[in-house]
Amino acid sequence: MDFNDRKESLRILGKIWDKKSAEFCVVYGRRRVGKTALLAHFAEHKKLLHWIAYKTTTGELLVDFSKQLYAYINRGENPAVDFSYGSWQVALETLAVASQKNRLGLIIDEFPYLVESDPSFPSLLQALWDKKLSKTSLFLALSGSRVSLIKREVLEPKGPLYGRATATLLLEPIPLSELAVFFPRYSDVQLLEVYGLTGGVPKYFELIDDHAPVLKNIEQTIRERTTMLTSEIYFLLHEEFREIRVYLAILRALGKKVSTLGELSMFSGLESKVVSKYVDDLVQLKIIGRQIPAGEDCQKSRRSQYVLRDLFLNFYFHFIAPFLQDIDKARFEGVLKNLHQQFDAYMGKFVFERVCQDHLARLGDEGKLSFRPTTVGAYWDKDCQIDILGINHHDRVMIAGESKWTNKKMGLSVLKELETKVKKLSRKYDYFCHLVLFSRSGFSDDLVDTAKKQNALLVALKDISLPKTTL
Repeated sequence: MDFNDRKESLRILGKIWDKKSAEFCVVYGRRRVGKTALLAHFAEHKKLLHWIAYKTTTGELLVDFSKQLYAYINRGENPAVDFSYGSWQVALETLAVASQKNRLGLIIDEFPYLVESDPSFPSLLQALWDKKLSKTSLFLALSGSRVSLIKREVLEPKGPLYGRATATLLLEPIPLSELAVFFPRYSDVQLLEVYGLTGGVPKYFELIDDHAPVLKNIEQTIRERTTMLTSEIYFLLHEEFREIRVYLAILRALGKKVSTLGELSMFSGLESKVVSKYVDDLVQLKIIGRQIPAGEDCQKSRRSQYVLRDLFLNFYFHFIAPFLQDIDKARFEGVLKNLHQQFDAYMGKFVFERVCQDHLARLGDEGKLSFRPTTVGAYWDKDCQIDILGINHHDRVMIAGESKWTNKKMGLSVLKELETKVKKLSRKYDYFCHLVLFSRSGFSDDLVDTAKKQNALLVALKDISLPKTTL
């Protein structure tokens, strides 16, 4: 893995390591995002012990940990074949003694597996940290992908380790602006297609070879029935939940453009109160997201919609899940026909529109607009639907926009249509309104001329994606 993309994360970890005092760091994030690779790279360069837990008994984990800790403390000297510390407490107390005078580092990776095998471990670690480890020169890092467990045991007030962490690092997917480092042969259009498939999760980059078009890569992956594409959802959900049937039903519904809580209740056959609990779980894990019309109060709005926030899963439930039986039987015609017919529509609605909203918010934050929108998103009501709306209620000003993901230049008609929508919107928000248009393929000459006269902002894809350069 190219660690150019993780320079900031490595810098943060390095700064914590350099303090020399006792440090308790928590590194967490979605599975497949690259935590283990990052920590292995850091441990190798700083000479830390990087121990990875796995699914087994606490006794077997203790034996494995004991041998690695002994070798680390004793500078590579291997213990006897049957060596093990008498308990986790003895092992950690040994580490505390060894790190009194020397800067030592321990990374416990896949921490949730250790907690699963020994639920008392977090409380033991809390007691030893308070009494001994916090008074040493130890660098301790806990890492894991089961975000709910990390939050419950470490980050939330009721957790035994709450308040002990001196630093937390949430590892996010690779942003769109940095994908060119991984796919230098791709155009801006192709880079956004990669983003629409992978969501910037590094592990999924393995599905793409930039010597071939993105759709060709996807087609080959489907034909090969690659497990990462067909079975990943079950792996991800089982990491967080014991029973996944209802969660799967909700996600399938969202893939079929079901979006409200009432619709999800009807689709799943469960009461709204029950569905709401499952939906909340998925929102907490950032698998799905709740949207309201831009400008409305999130507590009062009655037009909530839920969408698949994780782009890899969004792609899966739109293009793979409906055809799993056909794929399993090597009947590819239907899934590939749907892919080629609907991929651009998917890109326009679920990827490009979101990227344009993020870009507009960034322009406001950087002071590149005449005002700073306090909220940016889509807007919809019974009269109109607007792809992008940035609004500032205090200043009574807003900016409305449309985005088009087509291989044709955007024409003047799109601007005219947007002006009509804004007139309808002004019945609710009688604010001064700027206009902005986003296009994958540029703009017609008459649109460029009219936009200049009306001071409308035109943003092409090349203005959103950063140029190809090493970081």
